[in-house]
Amino acid sequence: MLSELMVTNVGGVREASLHFRGRFIAITGESGAGKSSLVRALELVSGKRAQSSIIRAGVEEAEVRAALEMDAP
Repeated sequence: MLSELMVTNVGGVREASLHFRGRFIAITGESGAGKSSLVRALELVSGKRAQSSIIRAGVEEAEVRAALEMDAP
């Protein structure tokens, strides 16, 4: 299960660290708040091929890291 997502320079997100608790997560916010950028970050950690167009304007690289936890049997 995804427990943490760290995002740097993806789309409109300069830097974010999200800690997930529980099994249901809702991401809400105003237009331009970075919701779609977080979805792109989730796609990347799920194995989707990266495109240079997701890198925040004005910087040369982006980074996405995820922490996963195993459920107890």
